[in-house]
Amino acid sequence: MVQRISGFASGMDIDTLVSNIMTAKRAPLDKLKQKQQTLQWQRENFRDINLKLVEFRKKTFDNSLASSFQAQKSTVTGDTNAVTAKASSQATSGSISIEVTELAKTASVSSTTALVDGSNKPYTASTKLTDAGISGTTQITINGSAITITADETISSLVTKINQDKGASASAYYDEVTGKLSITSKTSGKINGNGKIAVNGDGNFTSKFNFADVTVGDDAQLKINGIATTRSSNSFNVNGIDITLNAKTTSPSVITTSVDTDQVIEKIKSFISDYNDLLSTLNTKVKEKHDRNFTPLTEDQKKAMKDDEVEKWEEKAKTGLLYNDSILNDAISKLRSNISSVVMVNGEKAILDQIGITTGQWFEGGKLILKDESKLREAIEQEPDKVAALITSKNKGMYDDLKITLDSLTERAGTSFVATSKDALLKEESTIGRQLKRLSNDILNQTRLLNDMETRYYKQFTAMETTMNKFQSQSSSFSNFG
Repeated sequence: MVQRISGFASGMDIDTLVSNIMTAKRAPLDKLKQKQQTLQWQRENFRDINLKLVEFRKKTFDNSLASSFQAQKSTVTGDTNAVTAKASSQATSGSISIEVTELAKTASVSSTTALVDGSNKPYTASTKLTDAGISGTTQITINGSAITITADETISSLVTKINQDKGASASAYYDEVTGKLSITSKTSGKINGNGKIAVNGDGNFTSKFNFADVTVGDDAQLKINGIATTRSSNSFNVNGIDITLNAKTTSPSVITTSVDTDQVIEKIKSFISDYNDLLSTLNTKVKEKHDRNFTPLTEDQKKAMKDDEVEKWEEKAKTGLLYNDSILNDAISKLRSNISSVVMVNGEKAILDQIGITTGQWFEGGKLILKDESKLREAIEQEPDKVAALITSKNKGMYDDLKITLDSLTERAGTSFVATSKDALLKEESTIGRQLKRLSNDILNQTRLLNDMETRYYKQFTAMETTMNKFQSQSSSFSNFG
C-alpha cells in the first residue's frame, strides 16, 4: 500500500488533488452503477406485474366463478316456520311440497323421584351403587348396544360408560342437586323396532332410579309431494337439498330450488373488478413516461441530500421504466381481444354485451362495465348454462394467454409463473439477469482499474514530493557556503 503524504515540499493538498482527479475518472463507473440500478428497478417492476398476473390467473383457474353457476338456493313458502331448507351444488332445480304430521323423537328415560340417602339428601356422583341400595346386574340396551352395569360401580362410572359407548350413541346425566338420572339417545327414530331404551336386570336398578318418565323414539311422519313417508331423523336430504323439520305443518311448506343468482352476480362483479384492476395497472405502466432528468443517484449525490429528498428522487427515477413495454402491450392486447371475442354456445354466437356487460370508452382503456344488472340477472335465471359457458370460456382464454405473458416475463426478468410472493428468487438466466451479471463484472473490473489508478497517482505525487524535498535540502546546503 502506498504511503499517502501531504505536499510539504510543494505546498499542494495532494489528497484533494487526487480526489478531484478520481472524481472525473469515476464517471464511467458511476454510469455503470446507474445502469445496474435502473435494471434492478426495472426487474422489480416486472416482478410486481408478474405477481398481479399470477394472482389473476390463479383466480381464473380455481373455478370459483364457474362453480358459482352450480350454486343453488332453496326458499321456503307456505308454512315457513315448520321447515328449513338449504340447497347444495348438486341440488335439482324445482319445487318440493312438505307436509309434517309428526316430528322424529329421540328415546329417553329419566327418574321421576330422587335417589336419596337416609337423611333424604341426594347421593353424590361418586357414590357406589351398592351404597345407594342398588343390587344385582343391570343391562341397558340403547340403539341395539347392550351396556352392562354392576352394583360395585359408582353413579359417575355408569354415566361415563354409557356416554363412551359408541354403539349406544346416547347421553347420560346424573344431577347431584335433584338426585335424578336421565338417559337420552342421540339418534332419533324408532330403536329396535319399538323405539324404547330397554333397562333389564336381576336387581333393583329400575325401581331405585324410578325410570317412570319414558319417551319412545319415533320416526317423523310426513308427505313429500303428496306421498306419505317416514324419516328416522328430522334432518335429511332430498334431491341434494338438506331439509330440517322444525314443527308440524299447518299448511304445506313448499321448497323452491333454483340457481343462486345473487351469488353468481357477486362472483361476476368480483371478476370484473379484478380484471379492471389488472388492466388498469398494465395500462398505467405502459403509458407512464420516464423522466430522463431523474437518473439513479450516485453515492456522492446521496450524501449531499437529505433522506426524504433521496426518497422522492428515487420514486421519480423508478417511474416509467416499463413505458411502452412490448410484453405488457401484448398482454393488454390479449386481454382485451379475449373479452371482446365471440363465443359459440350451443351453436349460437354469444358476447358479453348480451348479458349486460360492456367495455368502456376508448379512453377508459377497455375496462369492463356491468351496464345492465337486470339483464344479467335475467340471463342467469333463464339461461344459466349459456352464461356459464360464456364466462368460463373467457376465463379459459385468459388463463392460456397469460401463461404466454408469464413465460415472456420469465425470459426477460427471471420471474416465475407460479410465484405469489415478492420474496421469490429471480432467475439469473434471463435477459436482465445476464445484463446485470455482465454489469457486475464490468463494475468489479472498473473498480480495480480505478484503485490501481489512484494508487499510481499517489505514487507519482509521492515521488514528486520526495524529489522536491531533496532539491530544497541541496539548495539550503549551497546557501550556507555563500
